Amino acid sequence: MTREPLSGQLPSERRRSLLREVNMRIHEAARGLDAAPGPHLFICECGQRECSSTVEVEHADFERVFSDHRLLVAPGHVAAV
Repeated sequence: MTREPLSGQLPSERRRSLLREVNMRIHEAARGLDAAPGPHLFICECGQRECSSTVEVEHADFERVFSDHRLLVAPGHVAAV
């Protein structure tokens, strides 16, 4: 059974959207818990179905990527079309 993408999004767009939501929750949880300073692990937002990579970045860098409307992707990955 194939699931239809929500809101007319392509499957890769939907996946990237879900991954961004997960990363936002990781970011918020770490900040709310006064996590130790330094880099934290986030999920690669390339949108490739088989990708399970993580990306280690500082929270300030994650905020910059988010505010610039860019994707947080592992080195060598590109956003799925």
